[in-house]
Amino acid sequence: MSTAARTRQALLHLLLDLSETGVTLAILWRCLAAFRPLALGWFPLALRPLRRWLLPVIGAPPLSHHCMPPHKHAPESKSA
Repeated sequence: MSTAARTRQALLHLLLDLSETGVTLAILWRCLAAFRPLALGWFPLALRPLRRWLLPVIGAPPLSHHCMPPHKHAPESKSA
C-alpha cells in the first residue's frame, strides 16, 4: 500500500470519526435541551468547611490493613 493511499485512508477515517462525533453531540444536544439547569443557589457549596477534613482524609493511611484480621500461616505438616 502506498503512502498516498494510507494518507487518504487515514483522512477518511478521521472524517468519519469527526462526523460521528458531530452527530452524537447533535443528538445529545437535542435530547437534553428540555432539561434546563436550576437557578443559582439551589445547591450552595462552601469550600471553607472542606479545609477542616480534606487534608486528614487525603493524608490518612489506607484502612484496609486496620480492618483485616492478622494473617495466620497454615501450620507446617511434618512428613515422616
